[in-house]
Amino acid sequence: GGLIMANPLYGQNKADDAIAQAKQRTVPSLTGTDLAADTAAIALALDTFYRCLVTAQTKAITLPAISAADIGKKILVISNAIFAGSGSVTFTCASGDTYSMASTISGHAQTDCGPAAATNSILTLTGAATNCGMAVGSTIMLEVVGSNKWCCVINSVHTGNGSDFAAYS
Repeated sequence: GGLIMANPLYGQNKADDAIAQAKQRTVPSLTGTDLAADTAAIALALDTFYRCLVTAQTKAITLPAISAADIGKKILVISNAIFAGSGSVTFTCASGDTYSMASTISGHAQTDCGPAAATNSILTLTGAATNCGMAVGSTIMLEVVGSNKWCCVINSVHTGNGSDFAAYS
C-alpha cells in the first residue's frame, strides 16, 4: 500500500507557500505619497495605496514595469478631491506592458467600458466640473494579471451624469 495523507484539521495551515498567500491580499499593504494637485509626474509602486488629490491639473502617472513574478500584486488609487473640468490624469504602462481586455469602467455616462484593443497602454481620465465621473470616493484598482498585463477596474462615484471620463489608448 501507498502512503495515505490525511486532510489537515480545521484551522491548521494548509499551505506552506507564504508568497502565494501574500498575493491573496485584496488591498495593497503599503501607503504611497498622495498624488498631489500639481503637474509633477509620479511613478507608482506595486502593493501600494494612493490618494488622488488632482483637481484642475494635468498629472502624468507611470505604472511600474511588471513580470510574471508580479501576478496578483495591486495598486489602489482612491479619489480624494473634486476632479474639475480642466483636470486630466494619465496612467501609462511601462514599455511592453498593456491593459487587459478584462479591464472595466463603471459610470452612468461612460461610453466605453474598457480598452478598445489588447495593445492599449494608456488610460486617460478627464475631469468635469458638474458631471464628474471621478468624484470623491471613486476607486481605481490596478492588478497584475499576466507577465505584461494590467487589469484595471474603476468604480466611479460620480456627480451629475458622471461624464464620459475615462478612455484607453
